[in-house]
Amino acid sequence: MPKYNNFLQFFILLIFLFAVSSCNKIEVLDEIVFDYDQLPKIVFSAEQKKVKETYETKFSDPFIDYSLPKPPKEHLKSWIESNFAIIGTENKLIINIIDSSLTKSEVANANAKKYEEKTIYLFEINYLAEYILYDDSNAILSSTTVETKRSITSGKFISLMELDRIIESLILDALIDFAKKTEELIKIHMSGYILWIYFFQKPTDNNTKKVNSSNLPTSIVNDSIHFAPSGNKL
Repeated sequence: MPKYNNFLQFFILLIFLFAVSSCNKIEVLDEIVFDYDQLPKIVFSAEQKKVKETYETKFSDPFIDYSLPKPPKEHLKSWIESNFAIIGTENKLIINIIDSSLTKSEVANANAKKYEEKTIYLFEINYLAEYILYDDSNAILSSTTVETKRSITSGKFISLMELDRIIESLILDALIDFAKKTEELIKIHMSGYILWIYFFQKPTDNNTKKVNSSNLPTSIVNDSIHFAPSGNKL
């Protein structure tokens, strides 16, 4: 009889634990979508386009970009491949990725209250790239260098799902910063070789953009430009 009572008590305990665990809130986080259609699309007066990488991935602390399924460098390359087009019979566009690092470090939580964490994680991402347009004799026609930095902090005791979302959101925000800065500096330093800069438009919007250079066509119809598919999801 005592054995039966022990078994009954154990069975009741299991039911209780199951009921408690089933009442716990399931963590559901919004998906981070990298929609390149929302970023600038640029058409250069060039015959060739090439992406180079001088950034070497580091496999030691505080760098963590090597551990991601799709690191910041690959998102940058996807945007360039999707949103940079070329038209022409001369000139060569070189895009050199110099830095696309992502780091994680512990910093003091200056605003911590009595029972809060005294240290938190700091995530920092740095994008640095140069755009160089050469003529057919390898003389530089125009160039510009673009660099942006962005950071975010998080608690140390959060779920892996929430941590992944924080990192993905940081990469997306950094890419948006970099794309906007690229568009700004290219307009300043390479405007004579830009045929067209396109932003996402509704179907009812005007489908042409004016060209800046006087020695190029006055307008270009969107249908004549073919960009790579975009809208990738993680």
